Amino acid sequence: MNHVKYMNNYDYNKAIYLLEDISFLDNGFMILRENENLHSPVSVVNYEYFENIVELNEKLKYIQDEIQCRVGVGGIAYGTAQNPSLSDYADGVDTIQFLINNLN
Repeated sequence: MNHVKYMNNYDYNKAIYLLEDISFLDNGFMILRENENLHSPVSVVNYEYFENIVELNEKLKYIQDEIQCRVGVGGIAYGTAQNPSLSDYADGVDTIQFLINNLN
């Protein structure tokens, strides 16, 4: 990869995980780490396992206000997450209506 700042993040996170003996998967430019936290450092993708689909759906319901969208069954169609329609609003807030309601 030819992006110096990104690779600095990758090298830093890899070094921290190695020093702290945290297990992770590495493909040379991205780190996969088992961690239930939604937010991860640049170059790291967190993942977690679920016993069954019910457990997964409970977790998704619990964190629904913290995630931008759910792609796939029960969510928006594959390929449309970064291609919103005119009636789609960031975080579900109609900006124009919000301004109309809140400007005095």
